[in-house]
Amino acid sequence: MKTKIKPFIAICVLGTSLMACQTSPGTGNQAVGTKTEVMASDTAKRILVRYKCDQGKEIVVEYLIYQNKAIVRPDAGKPEKIIMNQVISGSGARYSDGKLVWWNKGNTGFLMEAAGAERIITDNCVEFSRVE
Repeated sequence: MKTKIKPFIAICVLGTSLMACQTSPGTGNQAVGTKTEVMASDTAKRILVRYKCDQGKEIVVEYLIYQNKAIVRPDAGKPEKIIMNQVISGSGARYSDGKLVWWNKGNTGFLMEAAGAERIITDNCVEFSRVE
């Protein structure tokens, strides 16, 4: 029985004090382990999204696309920011700092505790503003 090896592309960016890498499935025409360079302008891609949630709450999330991170402001009226790393999810995109989880799919999302009872903190968030 033959085992098929799936090729991948590793995208790495070296900044002043940070190296970030992202891998993605290949299409089958790249050699295994092929590296692809990303232009400097691509590494700065950010998307700022505002969500309206239950109980009139508003959450602001800044997605750092090529760093696989999200900066979450759980209360748009306060300066508190939580930097979260993208983590594995079965569906949608999930970000966590180990204490909280921001989970979004399409133009909706919710904020929940990461451990224990996994209590939902803010639910039924719907995008109402986006800046790319």
